[in-house]
Amino acid sequence: DSQMDEIKKQREHQSKQGAKKNFKRQVASILESGNAPSWIESVTNDELKKCGGDSNRLFQLFVEGKGVFMLELDPEMLENAANRTDLFSTKQCDTILRRKAEIDAI
Repeated sequence: DSQMDEIKKQREHQSKQGAKKNFKRQVASILESGNAPSWIESVTNDELKKCGGDSNRLFQLFVEGKGVFMLELDPEMLENAANRTDLFSTKQCDTILRRKAEIDAI
């Protein structure tokens, strides 16, 4: 029984990892399309969930850049994201603005 539980846990973990990668790919394609500033102004939490993510996962992609490839972040998109207090906490918005300043300085 414990072996079956372990296999189940491994499959759930793999499924979650796959969903995270898929979400990152979808966000990356939006960023590459050049529509990111307008997308971030209107995207909803429900839309993020349909893509396999949420606002916290999106925040992590914006500020941490984990994984094999870094996302090409648009300063205008980050500024618009920092105004989305319906998606991000005040602290997250401040962090996004700091990330924008880092990119502007490059």
